[in-house]
Amino acid sequence: MWFAFRFGARRTRRNLASAFVGEIAAVLRAIERNPVLQDHVPGLVAQSAATECVAEMPHVVVYEANAGHLDVFNAPLPRELTYFYTRVSALSERLHALASPSHLSDEVRDEYIHLAQVDANRAMELGDELLHHLRPYVSSHHQPASISRA
Repeated sequence: MWFAFRFGARRTRRNLASAFVGEIAAVLRAIERNPVLQDHVPGLVAQSAATECVAEMPHVVVYEANAGHLDVFNAPLPRELTYFYTRVSALSERLHALASPSHLSDEVRDEYIHLAQVDANRAMELGDELLHHLRPYVSSHHQPASISRA
């Protein structure tokens, strides 16, 4: 009985880690491709471009559905996952603020873009670290040299 319980927990952890890998990779790819978050002069981002970019951020379904099950991982991974998704949520909120039809001054708009770019860079770093930390959970038999977003 203990063997079956242990095997089931390991499979659950592997499946959840695999789902997180896919979702984190999707979020990182969306950040990479978002024109508002590219390093350029903030004043060049038009209102219409900002509105379109909000739709490009994926909804984080895996995290929302499994936030209560992070205890299958050893510390500090649950904390790191929560921190990453909190940063992504803050980034999404910044993008929504940029896309809202309110009339922001150019100075305020440039500051929002700058803060969104800072959030995006930090989320990219955190996401890469998480992919590295999730790698041992993905497969106990054959561990790839790395998990990449490519």
